Amino acid sequence: MNALQTANPGHELLDSLMGPAAWLTMPRSLIRNMPDAWQAKLAELVLEYVRHFPNQPGDIGTLVFVVKDGEVMQPAPRWLVDWQNPDEVALATLRLPKGTTDVVGQEHVAAH
Repeated sequence: MNALQTANPGHELLDSLMGPAAWLTMPRSLIRNMPDAWQAKLAELVLEYVRHFPNQPGDIGTLVFVVKDGEVMQPAPRWLVDWQNPDEVALATLRLPKGTTDVVGQEHVAAH
């Protein structure tokens, strides 16, 4: 372990959670399905991030593609993008541990 990792456990934990990914992307449909206290914590962190980097370039954005087995899904699953009308069955299935039977009787396989 180097000095940076030892001195900054948050840095080390984020690196271990994100792996080689350069971006952190979370679907709003899942964020909105978390407990309100958790959403408030996330909102505070996002505000802190914005305050820390107030001069982000306005002409640069991001574009997210939903991918399955290396192929872009067109269209993306409705339950994933329609955060205003959540699919409770799909969301409940995502909460189950890997390898368990989901709420509609199918094997649940996490999309990692």
